[in-house]
Amino acid sequence: VMRAVMTGQGLWPVADEAQPLLRNLASQFSVVDVRDEPSAELAGGAGQVSMTGDDMFFGIEPDLYRTDDLREVMICLQSDLLDVTVPALAGFLLDTLREWDVHPEQVGVVEGIPRVDREVFALVEHDLPGARFYPFSEIIDSGLPAAAGQRWLSTRFHMHLMAAANGAHGVAVSINSGYD
Repeated sequence: VMRAVMTGQGLWPVADEAQPLLRNLASQFSVVDVRDEPSAELAGGAGQVSMTGDDMFFGIEPDLYRTDDLREVMICLQSDLLDVTVPALAGFLLDTLREWDVHPEQVGVVEGIPRVDREVFALVEHDLPGARFYPFSEIIDSGLPAAAGQRWLSTRFHMHLMAAANGAHGVAVSINSGYD
């Protein structure tokens, strides 16, 4: 007999019509552990639900970060779960970089989810010659390009917090009213 477990999950927000399906799927796990109260309430019908937090932060070690080929300003902008359009987010990015007086060769772009986090950059990469794109596969192999003193502009919660845990600072951009 095999057991399936689910840990550190953030299940909220979820569309009303998807809630019964999510409850049913959660009930198929032997262990259900979530990171927040709305997720616990949603999965509550699954039986024993615990809430220990986000498992992303178990075992943060220095070797999770790369120490070479770092840029001064890091960007991680998603194209999923948006309340705004991708072109609007791309325009926001260019306006912000202009306001911050950032030169393109100072910019690094991080892909947190393959393809999804490249769409905004794809719209503006011609405006940012010399910017460095860090694909997800490279981050897994070489570490997150995050260091003390960098400035981050990010919509990805985990990437932003991982960068901050290594001394970076910046702005976390809310793009979905369900997460506020």
